[in-house]
Amino acid sequence: MNDPASVAPAACRFRVASAADAAAVHGLFAEYLASLGLTPDAELDADLVDFPAAYTAPGDTFLVAIGADGQLRGMGGIRRGELRRVFVRASQRGRGLARALVLRLLQFGISTGQMQFHGVIARSNGSIREVDLACGLLPTGRVPAHPKQRDCEILAVTRPLVLSRPGMLLVGGTPAHWRALLAEFALQFNVLFAWQESEAAAVDVVREQATAGRWTGAIRCDLARPERLPFLADVVQTLAGPCRALLVLPGAETLFPALQQAFAAQLATHRAAQILRVTEPFRPAELRALLPTVITR
Repeated sequence: MNDPASVAPAACRFRVASAADAAAVHGLFAEYLASLGLTPDAELDADLVDFPAAYTAPGDTFLVAIGADGQLRGMGGIRRGELRRVFVRASQRGRGLARALVLRLLQFGISTGQMQFHGVIARSNGSIREVDLACGLLPTGRVPAHPKQRDCEILAVTRPLVLSRPGMLLVGGTPAHWRALLAEFALQFNVLFAWQESEAAAVDVVREQATAGRWTGAIRCDLARPERLPFLADVVQTLAGPCRALLVLPGAETLFPALQQAFAAQLATHRAAQILRVTEPFRPAELRALLPTVITR
C-alpha cells in the first residue's frame, strides 16, 4: 500500500497487538486523553481495560505501528465495524501514519466481509476527523446515543455491494459535474469523487445517490498537494475496487501527469482502463462513447 506523506509509515512495522503491548497502548491512550483535556472513563474505555481480548472476535482487530527503535508510534482498532482508538504519538503526527492505520483497518474489515464502517469522533479532535474524511468516511449528521458522547459525531462509509463493477474516480469539478456523471455512470461503476472544499456539498451528493439507490463515495483530498495522490489511489482501490476509469474534471487539469503516475498500477490491471481529461462544454453522455470497453468488459 502506498503512503506518500513521509518515511514515517514506511519505517513502521504494522502488526496485530498482543498482551505484551498493553502497557504501551495504555500509555499512548493516556497521552491522547491529556491532549484533548479528557479524563479516563471506565465505562467508555472498557475495551482497553479488557485489552486485547476485546478485539479478538471475528471481524475485529487491533493494530500497532512499531518504529525501528521498537517503540509504539501509533495504534488503532476495528470492533463491530467501528474504527476505534486511532491515535498517533505527537512526535509522529503529520506524516501519514494515522491515514495508513485507518486504511489498513478498513482493508482488514473488508477482507472479513464487512461492508459498513463508522467512527465516533470527538468534536475537539479535528486531526483524526480529517484523517477519516481522507479515507472516505463522511459525516452522518448523527451523534452517539450514549449521554457521555454528546460532544461527538458519527462518520461513516459503506463499501458497494456490487463488487463486480469497475471503479471510477472523479477528480476536480463541481457538485453539478459530479451529479451529471453519477446519473450517467453510477449503474455501471462504483463511482467515487474527490472533494476539496465543500463538505456539505459532498454529503448532499452522497445522500442523494443513496436515496436514488445508487452507491457512491466521497474522499477529502487536498488537490494542491500532489504527494497525497498515491494515498488517494489506495483509498479508491479499498472502497471501490481497481480504478478502471479516472476522469480529470475542470479545475484539476494540472494534476493529470501526477494522477497518471499515482494510478498507473491500477490502470494497468486492465488494458481497457482509461484516464480522460474532461473539459467544457461538459457533455457526460459523450463520455460513454469513449469508455465502451471499460463498461462492457
